[in-house]
Amino acid sequence: EPNRPDPTQIDFTLEESYAWSLNVVFAQIGLQLGSDTLLKYAERFGFGSAIDFDIPTAKTQIASSRDELNNRALLADTGFGQGQILATPLQMALIAATIANNGVVPDPFVVDHVLDSEGKTIEQFSGGDGQRAISPESAAIIQRLMQSSAEFGYASGIQIDGATIGGKTGTAEVGEGEPHSWYTGYAISGERRLAVAVVVEHGGPGSETALPIAGEMLRAALAPAP
Repeated sequence: EPNRPDPTQIDFTLEESYAWSLNVVFAQIGLQLGSDTLLKYAERFGFGSAIDFDIPTAKTQIASSRDELNNRALLADTGFGQGQILATPLQMALIAATIANNGVVPDPFVVDHVLDSEGKTIEQFSGGDGQRAISPESAAIIQRLMQSSAEFGYASGIQIDGATIGGKTGTAEVGEGEPHSWYTGYAISGERRLAVAVVVEHGGPGSETALPIAGEMLRAALAPAP
């Protein structure tokens, strides 16, 4: 496993495995879950369909068919985020938002509200209440993993005063050329919860390319109003 921070270490906790993107651990988890459970929870997060949004979105997938995941090699690959997975940045941002939102998938929308020239709200749009994907207890565990990755793993490098950061990098191999560079994560500051997903096609490792862009976006979003 080339991602190991210490090549002499053999056993890793789940927290360490998440922080250092240890593919072999998540391949084992995928095999232990089995295809039915993996697909069921992926669908809860929105995989397998196009996201209901104000503009058209591409359909995501975990595998080209349910039968494909009966192949244990593909199931293992899927467990660490490769295989036949197709995900949009919006899908990954919603996953990060779900974790920050204590397990409830928010309904995405483009415009929250419209103000008049005096700053009064003249029209309010609602994204709905969303739907629960996982329990609050499970979401809290994933928050801890994402925050650990942001503190000492590959997703470290984004620090914002007064905010709790959780993140995960991704380096998606695409067959030819450099891999796609991914970062998805969230920032929690008081009552504010912000989620972000960045993909740079053929950008190389997620920690080198996508992560700094995400950091700039979160800092700008949380900056005090002028």
